This record gives sequence, structure tokens and C-alpha cells, in this order.
Amino acid sequence: MQDHFHWYFPGNTLAKPARIFVVSYNNSQVAKKCKYAIRKLFHLGYRSIHINDTHAETVQLAHFLLGA
Repeated sequence: MQDHFHWYFPGNTLAKPARIFVVSYNNSQVAKKCKYAIRKLFHLGYRSIHINDTHAETVQLAHFLLGA
């Protein structure tokens, strides 16, 4: 995560409020469809929603963002 910090949080991103939702999907295709629908509904850019590829990445991101 630290290697990609500036990609995930460009510019003054950290000065803006954030919402973090944790959702579990059994099917990655459903997750991708949901992500696309949310972006379209709220007119959001590509980096506004992130879905981790692995459980390990999810744990790493949780530690980073939530201090868990």
C-alpha cells in the first residue's frame, strides 16, 4: 500500500472527507458490476472506488486506513 500511496490518494485527496464501506462478494464479476453501477450513479471517477484483489490486500488496506 505504501508503495502506491500517491496513486490511491492523488493531490489533496486526504483533505476531503472519505467513506469506507466493507462489502464481501463471493463472485468478483458481481463486485465489478456493482462498482461500475456505483460510479455511474454518482458520476465518480476511476480511482474513487477500489476493490481489492485478495484477502491479504484487504487486511493491509484496513490496517493502513483504519489503524486496525
